Amino acid sequence: MSTPELPDEIRLEVKTSRLGTIPIGERDLVGVGPTGHVIALLNDRKLYGPRWVLVRATGLQSRTYSEAQLAELAEASELDAQLNQGWSDWILDREAWSRLFESGTTGVAERVVWCRGEHPPRAHQFTGAMREIKLDAALQEFRTRIDATVPGGTGAQIEGQIHQALLGDVLQQIGYAITPNPIGVPDIVAKRLSELARGELAERLARWEPEAKALLAVRCCLLALDDGQLREVVRLLT
Repeated sequence: MSTPELPDEIRLEVKTSRLGTIPIGERDLVGVGPTGHVIALLNDRKLYGPRWVLVRATGLQSRTYSEAQLAELAEASELDAQLNQGWSDWILDREAWSRLFESGTTGVAERVVWCRGEHPPRAHQFTGAMREIKLDAALQEFRTRIDATVPGGTGAQIEGQIHQALLGDVLQQIGYAITPNPIGVPDIVAKRLSELARGELAERLARWEPEAKALLAVRCCLLALDDGQLREVVRLLT
């Protein structure tokens, strides 16, 4: 569930690399804007990886950064903690992410939604160094499975797309409606459902004038809901 420490709107550019360095371009920084963040996956165990770090775009330049440099610039936050918790639960649950590679023709984001419904990732209780060690091993298996499944040379690219979809799923689970952008920047724009509930949804309900009596009754019931109840409705419909 969302908490007061979480921002109302999030703009993220997702960066992954298997090489220990992460290039960031001017287009990435302009895309997320002054309030946005680059979210980068660090692999280095000396930096407590694997883990995601959030770096405010205004503190970055168009250049290539090492994982250590991004770790120095990272902002610790409730959002950072919840994204890492949810994403690592996915990677640690081999049965959950294995379903991503079962036969099917849908896109990555659609398969993550399908996997969430078929086998939602379990919350793993490991913490600290033990969680990092297990997560590192699981991520290596995850990458090996990707490389064995997709055409040669595209494993790292597909991995990045899957991570983006998994982060989007985590955001939805903690109370956000997301707008993914797989071919542009930023990669993810997300708004807290509470904001949408009293903003877009309430505004639409006020303008809605259905003729059917049953729909009029639905409109009256929805207008009477409090913020928490409206969030549940938005989560159901998005």
